[in-house]
Amino acid sequence: TDDELRRHQLILIGTPQRNPLTLESLRDTEATYNRQTNSFERQGVQLQEDSGYLALVSSPWNDLYQVLLVTGETDAAVQRGVDALTLDEPSALLAGPEAVLLEPVIPPVTPAFQQTFTFLDAGTSESTVQGQAGTVSVAFSAPAAAPDSTGEMDLVLSYPDGLDPRRSNIIVDLNGETIATVLIDKEESHRTSYRVDLPWDTLRIGPNTVTLRANLYFEESLVLAPCESPAPERLWLTIHDDSAIRLPQSGGEATGSNLGALPYPFAGLRGIRDTIIVVNALDRDALRAGMLTMIALGRAFGAQNVFTVQSVLEATPETLGDNHVIAIGVPSNTPLGQELDKVLPLVLREGGSRALVEEEGTLTEILDSSRIGAIQEVEVPWAPGRALLSVSGTDAIALGWAADAIVERSLDGNVALLQSATQINTFDLQRVAIGSPEDILEDRFTAQDTRLRTIISISLIAAGALLVLVLYAFRRRIRPRFGIPGRRR
Repeated sequence: TDDELRRHQLILIGTPQRNPLTLESLRDTEATYNRQTNSFERQGVQLQEDSGYLALVSSPWNDLYQVLLVTGETDAAVQRGVDALTLDEPSALLAGPEAVLLEPVIPPVTPAFQQTFTFLDAGTSESTVQGQAGTVSVAFSAPAAAPDSTGEMDLVLSYPDGLDPRRSNIIVDLNGETIATVLIDKEESHRTSYRVDLPWDTLRIGPNTVTLRANLYFEESLVLAPCESPAPERLWLTIHDDSAIRLPQSGGEATGSNLGALPYPFAGLRGIRDTIIVVNALDRDALRAGMLTMIALGRAFGAQNVFTVQSVLEATPETLGDNHVIAIGVPSNTPLGQELDKVLPLVLREGGSRALVEEEGTLTEILDSSRIGAIQEVEVPWAPGRALLSVSGTDAIALGWAADAIVERSLDGNVALLQSATQINTFDLQRVAIGSPEDILEDRFTAQDTRLRTIISISLIAAGALLVLVLYAFRRRIRPRFGIPGRRR
């Protein structure tokens, strides 16, 4: 609405035909658009068909805000603009309020998970510890490691001469568990390499953190008089950003169903790969949820996210193929929605949610008619080894809860159930049968019958309790009274 446009900074993306709002912002630029010929001109010169156009101008709805405009005659032209903004090298060349992209931007093709990467690749720049102690952390993502395999970390260090080799050290923690102590004992003090093994069973699938805790001592402190002390500012240790980590051999368990491992397997160190997102672009709430989900999964230092978007009306197992799938608010009456209903442990319906759970051989149906959001991860049924992430809700508000939870909170299990924006419960639920809940439970009562039978059961229990009380009172009244003569009752 116009009121929403007036109250926000705006990013307008798309061709004028797909996004008419771009025409409003073009009025304040040097470019013009001809509706009849579907062509752009800038300073009297017609642009090539696939030329992307970028502009940063004042918002036509509110002069206090700005609009970032990404447009062009064709979708390919718009894609050029998006690539120029999101990739490191072309974005560094942008200057001024407007830009015309005459050549396609070719993103570098790198795998989602690099087997070997530097600290700088992982987003940790060169760090120097000052004084006697300090800490440096490196965060990265990793796939499942093969059992009994070992990774390596190569630390490239510089430090001053005179460090005590018997006491100066670095404690190495991996995911909160201490795995090594590195003694700083080499005579060469400039860019010296130290190697640490990374055990496979300490690495996690998905996010990992290496913490380096430096403890530094001067050798001369051992011979100082009691009243003397070394100057602590003379102690320092530099951990260079070309220090590297080599992950263990990939393998082990197949693509898991653990929300705690996000953004794995959809994204690794280099961003999102081999992933298709399915969303209803005409539904504003679903579109917002999809954008938040992709931001949360693809947000990393130097990430180059590569993914495809399909409409909920067009997505089928055939079009999705051998890829990871992220389904945002997919209705059950769509082809993909029908496939999801067969494999997701928790199924949302207009009349309430339904979960099928097996515990100790008993099939249990859980019914809930309240407003809830859900985040679920299962294996793609038509592509073994690929993961399917479903973000859904009983309405737009609940869908927003689920999308915000991916961005803001750590999750666990394969199902996260949200009953409010802050009330989140996580479960490990297993779907026990392939098929729709209606087919599996066709001989059992429905959600409406459940509520009715519950009411009847409670009423019968209450009536039975009341009858017991009445009979007890009546029994006391009709019970004969007698006693032994001379003894009072």
